[in-house]
Parts: sequence; C-alpha cells; structure tokens
Amino acid sequence: MRTVRFARPFKVGNSDEILPAGDYQVETVEQSMDAAQGTVHVRKSTTLIIPTATGFRCREIPAAQLEDALAQDSNRQLEEPSENPDREKSDSVA
Repeated sequence: MRTVRFARPFKVGNSDEILPAGDYQVETVEQSMDAAQGTVHVRKSTTLIIPTATGFRCREIPAAQLEDALAQDSNRQLEEPSENPDREKSDSVA
C-alpha cells in the first residue's frame, strides 16, 4: 500500500466525481509468475481508498488513470501563479 497526495480537487478517468484534495491510500495487487527470464510481476488491480464521513470506500481504477490524475495535479501546481506575484520584485528592491 502506498499513499498519494493531491494538492487540488481531482477526477480519475472518465468519472464525473470530483474528489477533494488530500492524501489517499492506493492498494496494488500483483501476481508473481515464473518466466524464462526470471520472475515477472503482473499488476492485477489498483484500488483507490477514498475517505468518507463514515469510514472509507474502495474504487478499483486502471493504474494509468491514477498516474494521469497525479500528473495533472502536479502540472496544475506548476501553472498556478504565486500567491504574491510581486514578491520577487519587492524583495529585490532594497
């Protein structure tokens, strides 16, 4: 299990549901298989564990959609303007 963090509200895949920013647990189930080149790990499922008012709910999602949502969240952080865009100017004028 791993924890992922979203800084902004987000959607996963084609779902219309907007999930709030925050930390989410992700459970990945893999199966190990022996192959000619050694052991191969095959991802069987990826589950996003969503906190709710009464506990949590689980939503199975394609791993690629989760990675896309994380990348979009990261890109939005880089694109957003600073809270104080004039800070650099005022700091350098002394």
